[in-house]
Amino acid sequence: MAQEYIINGNRFECEFKITNADGDKSVDFTKSAIKSLDLTENIFEPFQHATITFSNPFDFLESEMLTRGDGSDLFEFSIKPTGDLVQAAAEVGDTDPTLKYKFVIADEQNSTSKESRNNNLKTYTLLDQNYWKLNQPIPYGTRYRGKIGDILKEIFKEKKIEINEEKWESGDHFIDIFPEHILPASSFRYSDLVKYLIRYNYNNVSSGGQQSSPQGNPSEGDTYVRSMLIWDRSDTDGDDADRDGAYHFQPLNKLYENIESTEAFIIGDMSSKYATNANNPGQMRDRENKTFAYKSEAHNTDLTTPMLTYSNEYFINFIASGYDPELGQHGLREIRIEEVKEKWKAMFVDPFKTLEGEPDPFLPLNEEKKQRLFKTFSFPFSLNKVAKIAEAQMISDLTFYNLELAMTQIGDTKRTAGKFIDVMGMANAVDVDAKLIGTWLVTKCHHQFSHDNYFNTIQCVKTYVGPGGQYSNSIDNVKNDCPKLLN
Repeated sequence: MAQEYIINGNRFECEFKITNADGDKSVDFTKSAIKSLDLTENIFEPFQHATITFSNPFDFLESEMLTRGDGSDLFEFSIKPTGDLVQAAAEVGDTDPTLKYKFVIADEQNSTSKESRNNNLKTYTLLDQNYWKLNQPIPYGTRYRGKIGDILKEIFKEKKIEINEEKWESGDHFIDIFPEHILPASSFRYSDLVKYLIRYNYNNVSSGGQQSSPQGNPSEGDTYVRSMLIWDRSDTDGDDADRDGAYHFQPLNKLYENIESTEAFIIGDMSSKYATNANNPGQMRDRENKTFAYKSEAHNTDLTTPMLTYSNEYFINFIASGYDPELGQHGLREIRIEEVKEKWKAMFVDPFKTLEGEPDPFLPLNEEKKQRLFKTFSFPFSLNKVAKIAEAQMISDLTFYNLELAMTQIGDTKRTAGKFIDVMGMANAVDVDAKLIGTWLVTKCHHQFSHDNYFNTIQCVKTYVGPGGQYSNSIDNVKNDCPKLLN
């Protein structure tokens, strides 16, 4: 049963419960018994994990119930803000901010007090319940064919994992021509197969909406992006009354189609000369008349720029290698970053606006990278499919290995991965503001509870620089080549 507690000076309804494998015994914990809770939500990892430490005086838990340790014991918790926090969120139409998950217990550690058994502590390593459902061996001889998204949907429905079919797209990677089929290795579990399939799926998101044939050559103007499997804990409108969320499986560019920031962080708010920063986010789709529930100072910001090592590893041309069934021989195909860049910019940079106009893509290229540096891609698929996978991977690299920002903030259960936030300046622009200020995509959100304190560490990426810096317009197409360094 949920009880109300004070965390960070605000009221929260908290519920913590452990249930044994048979489901006939459970133990509820009060918030005061919880010493720490660490949960990470990651856009690249659809299956969450957490650790929790709680008081276990005189081995109380062991005297109440037996945990089998085979992954059948459940630990669930719910943390929901009440009072002013909920009212402020409701005023701007925000969704339910409850932080709620169900986990299986993967491991435990016991800390025995040397002074008194009354001070004993127990720590559980928690694994996403959905991941545990998929952590079963695949029956020998099982084969899968068809679109990758359809294969994943079949697996998730078989394992009774919630999905939102309205936000589930099959993608364009067909696996239906002999001998192309997925025959999982004998050591594979369903969780291994799911991650394998996600890695190789792609979507044709060309503006004309024309999809090339499963085995055909990519048409001029086609654009291929990866699919993202994301758990949305706010998606609770299913047939199941106890639904705690659902998985979405959509092309990467869907995240950038309707950019709506959930909150704003302010820098320079103690400046002696107040001014409007030219790099601040401007009017975008769904941003008009937007009011944020929270605006706070950006504490402990850590801005990282992809330097030479990153750019040499990820911002270069690709060579797709594979069997060409049309020619009946092994072939190669170039995927040039200079050509992909324009398609990437249209989807992942142009949707953003600043107060002084259009932003510039942050992708410094020189002739060495555009013409002479290549990385080889070779997968067990036809050449055409490998080329599409390579382009999708290149667009993903340009998006996620770009500008990075980390911040530590007072905790908010509404924060999660896959959402956008604004960083705004209250002083005249300086050069670094072109990187720091703007709209960022949250890729990871770390929820950290310690006694009565609650903090978030959020990690974000941004694909562009604003026009407010002195050198913003020259960030692209670097003139000075460095062949000695690049080689």
